[in-house]
Amino acid sequence: MSDISLNSYPEVRAQAATAFEGFGVSLAEIKRTTAELLSQIGKHGFFAEYSKHDISHIDEVLKLADWLVDEETKKMMSDADWFLITLSIYFHDMGMLVTREEFIQYCAIILRAADLLHMRRDRTPSVLFRVINPTDPISQRE
Repeated sequence: MSDISLNSYPEVRAQAATAFEGFGVSLAEIKRTTAELLSQIGKHGFFAEYSKHDISHIDEVLKLADWLVDEETKKMMSDADWFLITLSIYFHDMGMLVTREEFIQYCAIILRAADLLHMRRDRTPSVLFRVINPTDPISQRE
């Protein structure tokens, strides 16, 4: 991941904020680490129906942020404002990082809830019933 660049307007302004006391971090290193983490999204087939959410997605959102904020507002915003906006753009998809173990735990919770609620075919939508199938032995394991 040595091709990490900080070329967008939000990143250029955010980079300037790293010179302030209390902001002494490497924005390039944060972006590199974010790129590594985001490359794991969809690795186990989770979110396969979503568009790619890697660092190229982040770069596109940074371009959108530049486009959305008008010139007058940009002048009023501080470098620290842009630093926080940039970090929020970097991190906004981190919730999509799901390990296999987390997914299995999630399934176990759903299945336990289905059991406690006595879910049956006549009480649930057909799509949900196919996902949480009380007669399927695989669905019954916790």
